[in-house]
Amino acid sequence: MLRRVVLVCSLIVIFLWCFSTPTSADHEPLGTAITGTISVSGLDNPRYVLSFPSIQRLMMDVTDGPVGMKAVRKALESTPVSIEHLLDLELLRREKDRFYLNYLLLTVDDQRIIRRVAEEAGKNLAGMFLKRRDSFEELLKQYPRRELRDELAFALVAGFALNWDGLRITTELGYRADPSERPNGDRYLVHSWERGANLPNARRFWGSHSFPGGKVVFTTFGDGPSIPRVNGMPDVFFGMADEGLAPLADNPAVSSAVRNHLIAMLKVAHVLAGDIILAIAEAPRSRTSLKAILGRDEPLLDPTVEVLLSTGYATEAGERMLPAVVILTENHQGLVDATLRLSREIISAWLRENYSRLELELDTLSPMKNGVPFKLAFSEVWHEIFGSTTMVLATEGFYSDPYAPESQFRGFIPVVWTSTLYDLF
Repeated sequence: MLRRVVLVCSLIVIFLWCFSTPTSADHEPLGTAITGTISVSGLDNPRYVLSFPSIQRLMMDVTDGPVGMKAVRKALESTPVSIEHLLDLELLRREKDRFYLNYLLLTVDDQRIIRRVAEEAGKNLAGMFLKRRDSFEELLKQYPRRELRDELAFALVAGFALNWDGLRITTELGYRADPSERPNGDRYLVHSWERGANLPNARRFWGSHSFPGGKVVFTTFGDGPSIPRVNGMPDVFFGMADEGLAPLADNPAVSSAVRNHLIAMLKVAHVLAGDIILAIAEAPRSRTSLKAILGRDEPLLDPTVEVLLSTGYATEAGERMLPAVVILTENHQGLVDATLRLSREIISAWLRENYSRLELELDTLSPMKNGVPFKLAFSEVWHEIFGSTTMVLATEGFYSDPYAPESQFRGFIPVVWTSTLYDLF
């Protein structure tokens, strides 16, 4: 996000979160993130293009108004980036001999304004959910594991509804720009922010990390400070492996080859973990019975079981394993659909009532002053709003608080679910 997810984007993006690059604020005034899916690298990747300090300074200059050809050429002279790259990636737009900001770049003042507006908006939206609390609780009674219903409520409302479905709803209603599709099929939105706002992000549960593509999806929903989610999946598989490639940073060919190899191997482990989770969700199983159910003496079974136990996704009662986190299978389709319908009703009504006011309150943002449409900015505005909403709902006990003393997952909630339950794409 999750930076919002602030997911690290080097892994072919099977991850859905925002990807940011750690840099020095002294030399690089901007951070840049991508929300969506991206697989390209080098000059085709806006994060790479925006990684050059001189280009970052150019973008900051353009927030104050259009610049001429001379200023653009000077910013590019020590980089491999051309004017065409900036135009093709839609970072700048050209009108005659002037260049204008053409994407979402938020200054420190912009970020603080959005936060102030979003905090009030988030409280208001949270209030609408709290008014329907009894309806949500009645739906959640369908889940047989009473002790996990608060975690389930968090996953479905903070995660599926406010995060994933909220972004979908804002797009469907025409309030948020749809991520543009690139020639290779990538779909993403780019945004940058000026460093220095120093806004607290703890307890704003606006980020998700997922690894879809198989029958089972492992997801974590949480805030930025919970990263790295060392006992969350898929994080424990992919995030840790990616960070381990740091010594190969100066050898991109080897780094890419090793990363692809690791991803292929880790995907096998991920699929096996999903098979085990589904098996123990049906009934507690011993390792011997798991081997029989999976139909093979899988050499990775014991190591994968140890991962599930050590991370807290499963526990053992005697020789049998049973799940310790929320697991949603095809049997829970009705519960998921009903919860999303109720949430969608609340979110849609709130947006219709408040969107025009938000657009008016935020018309002084730098992108808006440069002719960037508000619906492009609303992606980040919505993240701030629902981030504040999730914080209020946790504080009010509407669902599990990932920072409660009894929480074993600090700052996030995990959920394992079958991919037929929700279309991530």
